[in-house]
Amino acid sequence: MALFAQPIFVGFGAQEADRSAPCFERTRRYIRLAREFTGPILAARPNVFHHTPDIGLYAPADWCVLEYAARDRSAAYAGVFRLGSGEGECLFRPRGLDAAATYHVTLDNSNTTLEMPGSELALRGLPVRLDAANTSELIIFKMI
Repeated sequence: MALFAQPIFVGFGAQEADRSAPCFERTRRYIRLAREFTGPILAARPNVFHHTPDIGLYAPADWCVLEYAARDRSAAYAGVFRLGSGEGECLFRPRGLDAAATYHVTLDNSNTTLEMPGSELALRGLPVRLDAANTSELIIFKMI
């Protein structure tokens, strides 16, 4: 969630905690990502796309999808959040990318990076599979 806001970092864990533990490594990685990638996008007043605007107001929602894109369309990131239970796939079609450009697309959970044209992303989309409630996928787009 810290990647979708301007967080204030004041420290994590007890003073005597083992700072080499996986939790601390993961926290450092996300702080670095926030400082180097998502933070600059947020600071430049990004285009924000809420792909699931009816998020359970009238009925429970299974998904929430947020996309934050640099105004020049050079970079973006999206959070795909599985709210409902059961197996499932969400077809994510980014709106903040340049259809004429090509992007490095990183799926954070698997640390997989693909090279994809913006036009293919916009027209065909990117399937995101999350099989449990309260799970998510972070997708990072960087123009090549």
